[in-house]
Amino acid sequence: MKGFKKDGKFRPTEKRNKSALTKHDVVFKKPVSFGDNEFKEKKMGTTIQEQKVTDIFNFNELDDDAKETAREWIRGWITDDNNYAEDDGLLYDDKRKIEMYVDIFDEPKPTQWSVGWGSQYIQFDELKVKNIEAFRNWLGISKPLWERLGYEFVDHDTNTSLQLFDEEVGYEVSDPEFSSFTEKQREQIENAKERFDDLMTDALKHLEDNFEYETSDENLDEVIEINEYTFDRKGNRK
Repeated sequence: MKGFKKDGKFRPTEKRNKSALTKHDVVFKKPVSFGDNEFKEKKMGTTIQEQKVTDIFNFNELDDDAKETAREWIRGWITDDNNYAEDDGLLYDDKRKIEMYVDIFDEPKPTQWSVGWGSQYIQFDELKVKNIEAFRNWLGISKPLWERLGYEFVDHDTNTSLQLFDEEVGYEVSDPEFSSFTEKQREQIENAKERFDDLMTDALKHLEDNFEYETSDENLDEVIEINEYTFDRKGNRK
């Protein structure tokens, strides 16, 4: 709309088609005087002075459908932001109550994961052990056996797994044809790999718990209210 400013206020110079307003707009026509409680219009030739005011609501003023629209907006933002995965505490041995992210690994952060839909998995492509001796003890492998082993972390289509191999011949310990380990030693190694698998299962569960809480109605409502976000009548961000 064309116009000019006078006394700090916008003065229109062309008539606006009332039908151009949305059904959620409130239009106030500037009064000249109030007589007998009637609202009168000030006319300038054929132009009626109009001011458009868009309704703005706090979250607690919205109806249930609008609240859900508002929640979906911030739920998408939280999901894309991935803050729920920025948690060293994901690597925590629930069974043994060991803080792996403190005692054994160096700032472990997942690099790939899927939670909330489809196939569920968690991967740590850059997992680094900062305390080898503590890692060996946690795995339950004797020191003489450990000295014969090499290890690496492997990511396929599921959780990160631990691969242990005979450093002398370079083959996985699970293949008896290419290693000289005894059955008891192989059992010790398989138990260690299963323990690591359990740790990844725990980590995925912790990640899922974080995701579910961060995207819950309870948390979304709190985030919206703390940040004092405002919305239109339908729950769209304003």
